[in-house]
Amino acid sequence: MFDAIYFDTFAEDYKALRDFLSEYVIGLLQEGGKWGFFNGLGADRQVCYDVYGKVVEMDLFEAGFDTEWETLDVPDLEKSEEWKG
Repeated sequence: MFDAIYFDTFAEDYKALRDFLSEYVIGLLQEGGKWGFFNGLGADRQVCYDVYGKVVEMDLFEAGFDTEWETLDVPDLEKSEEWKG
């Protein structure tokens, strides 16, 4: 049992993510644990991204999870000295 799980959703289709969250996370996550994933679903079009977000929320609810979305700021890599060279 894990107290936290992070899943990077590189998959061929949405079914792989849905199967993971409904079949595996529920069995691997200890009670009160947290899990998260990178939501890159439909990232090339805003409308697709928004629709996938709602679909994921519904599937998570059906699997017994509450959903909280968190937007993370990405640093400006042009200004970072780390990425030069």
